[in-house]
Amino acid sequence: GGTTPTPVPTPIGPQAQPALPQLTEDGLLPAGTEPYVYADADDGLWIYKSDVLSVEIRRYTDTLNTLVWFETDVRCTPGAPLTSYLSAGKTPGRRGVNPIDLARDNHVVLGITDDFFGARRNNNETVGIVIRNGKIISDKTYKANRARFPNLEVLAVFNDGSMKAYLSDAHTAQEYLDMGATDVFAFGPILVSDGQPGAHMGDDTYYHYREPRCAIGMIAPNHYIILTVTGRTDDSRGERFNWLAERMIALGATEALNLDGGGTAALLFMGDMINKSNTSKTIRGVGSLIGFGTSPAATGSDQ
Repeated sequence: GGTTPTPVPTPIGPQAQPALPQLTEDGLLPAGTEPYVYADADDGLWIYKSDVLSVEIRRYTDTLNTLVWFETDVRCTPGAPLTSYLSAGKTPGRRGVNPIDLARDNHVVLGITDDFFGARRNNNETVGIVIRNGKIISDKTYKANRARFPNLEVLAVFNDGSMKAYLSDAHTAQEYLDMGATDVFAFGPILVSDGQPGAHMGDDTYYHYREPRCAIGMIAPNHYIILTVTGRTDDSRGERFNWLAERMIALGATEALNLDGGGTAALLFMGDMINKSNTSKTIRGVGSLIGFGTSPAATGSDQ
């Protein structure tokens, strides 16, 4: 298996760093302080700081490898935990809606697309072990190590803010709830487990091609990293799973899962889609989002 070449020259990231307000040791604002919001799409830097949430998004460009990606560092507190948002209706999450609308309607500070479980359910496919906000949505999955994609490996989020990646059939949905899981996302493959690359990461035959990607990992409980890779555009061809895994490990993630990418991948900040234009014809409707924090101002700009 070949390793991903290190880009030379180093990818160019944002140069400017705004003067941030005084922060606590945890990178948050002191209690009672008004939130701080910084957004510079030209320079590729977006920051949200409050007394319960820190979000820092950086865009990187590697012209040598025709690649554009975003790295989002999230630090949560019990006041702004990871929350799942589902489209409204008799069966929440069944109806596909524009992710921008889903984020704006819920005033989400940071939103990302997830495992796209609604599409599998609507198509009568195996959905995987799926839990949202403490409620079981699906308990049917594949046997472990099934060759198809997605293999429905999971990432469980626990009520202490920790995350752990598991094989598709490691536990039942009820067992996850009994273990303290609040949310379980089923997609895969596992990128990182116990700080090591997932089982498929060294396999050049496992869906080894470049695509838009979305992945989430844990550095420590309540400290997460999100990778959003642009693809199918002139300036970015997307990336392979092993690139995501290596990047996650380089950023300190000990657990990480690949979520649904391709046309689904969406990164939303304060109600604006920042990995593509808000008016892009390539935005796919989704039934659910992963969200962090809420703010009355998170209604977007439509620019």
